[in-house]
Amino acid sequence: MPGCRPVAGRQTRWPSFSPKGRSRSLPPTRSGRCPLERSGATGEMWFASAQSAVLTGQTEVAWLRDGIRLRGRISRSNGDLWQGTMLLISVLYVLSPDRMPAVGPGRDRFISVPFCQFVGDIYGNTGDHSGDNWSKCWLISSQTVRGGPQQSVIGTAVNTRNLINLSQGNQLQRAELPGAMAFPVALFGMNRETTRHPLTITLDLRFTFQLEGIADLAFLPYETILRLWHWTIARTSIQP
Repeated sequence: MPGCRPVAGRQTRWPSFSPKGRSRSLPPTRSGRCPLERSGATGEMWFASAQSAVLTGQTEVAWLRDGIRLRGRISRSNGDLWQGTMLLISVLYVLSPDRMPAVGPGRDRFISVPFCQFVGDIYGNTGDHSGDNWSKCWLISSQTVRGGPQQSVIGTAVNTRNLINLSQGNQLQRAELPGAMAFPVALFGMNRETTRHPLTITLDLRFTFQLEGIADLAFLPYETILRLWHWTIARTSIQP
């Protein structure tokens, strides 16, 4: 299976961490390109574009030759519950009409099962605080299928997995990212009118968090690496 080989991008400069562990905002959006090998097969989804958004914390995304690298941390120091999305990676794929699978006179059903490789560790820890100490993190993966003349949403799928779950003081947890990972399966229908227009699929990966008291989450001491591939949609008899 061909790997994801992004074009060489600028080497990002990792942010320095403040002594008090207080988070700060970083520039919100960074775009990247990731040209993949294409087989030209009927129904194969081809890479179109990608972007990442650092939404909070001292976290960065770098688009390098060996994949998409994540590094950094988010911290809470003696504070109330803080929750949100730490970062988002969004990748767009397209299937043009000339490579669409043939459909019958009615509405044929299709299945989309993209895969990625997501390797690395995430660490959570809590400190000594008189109140609650929480450090929790979830990885949310999703795909959104759009098609037809208006590029309407014709299929969606979402999966949530807990990575870090600490709710007491003075705890430490290391979680391995999934490695070879399938995105949640999306089912959708297409008719002859749908196949006259491009089909697009957006793959999203986001890390959400909850921190309270003295707590921390970090992609340290090593970077996390994400690699993506093309895949092929297939006809299916599975009903949603």
